[in-house]
Amino acid sequence: MQLAKDGGQEKTRECHALNPQGLIPALAVDGDVLTRSRTILEWLGETHPDPPLLLPADAIGRAHVRAFCQAIACEIHPLQNLRVLQYLRAEYG
Repeated sequence: MQLAKDGGQEKTRECHALNPQGLIPALAVDGDVLTRSRTILEWLGETHPDPPLLLPADAIGRAHVRAFCQAIACEIHPLQNLRVLQYLRAEYG
């Protein structure tokens, strides 16, 4: 699915059937649905650990990567989030 294609494919019934929030990404796994990029990436790293591709092997390295991800998720990403931008445009022009 593509966010901006055809007016927003995340708004389709198909997407809402997979994720009632209507948000992507969503990954169907063995009858369950995982949402949110970080959750999906961590699941991939835990279920496919060899070779480790997503996080460093050492605890300090993993902590630095998680801090960086948190900065993006909380401080940068919301300002570039299509859903937030569409809301602001509709409400405030």
